[in-house]
Amino acid sequence: MNPDTFMRILSLVEEPPIFHNRGRFPQISPMVQLMVALRRLGTETGSGSAVISVAQLFGIGEGTVLLYTHRVVVALGALWGQVIKWHNRDE
Repeated sequence: MNPDTFMRILSLVEEPPIFHNRGRFPQISPMVQLMVALRRLGTETGSGSAVISVAQLFGIGEGTVLLYTHRVVVALGALWGQVIKWHNRDE
């Protein structure tokens, strides 16, 4: 993925409330969460080995990789109707 595409996706997903909490410990930036999730989703390994390799690469826990991926997928899912368009007969 090129940097412009990454920044475009980031601009779409960084606002949803899933990336912002009012808890005692603030979340890491949506940019980092997106990087981790995209790396996991783009890794060509089977089963849990993608989670392990991404966790090792970023120096975070495997559960954190799963959490970040979940948040990004939820944020992208919320944009489904906004960014996915099906052609009609005329198009």
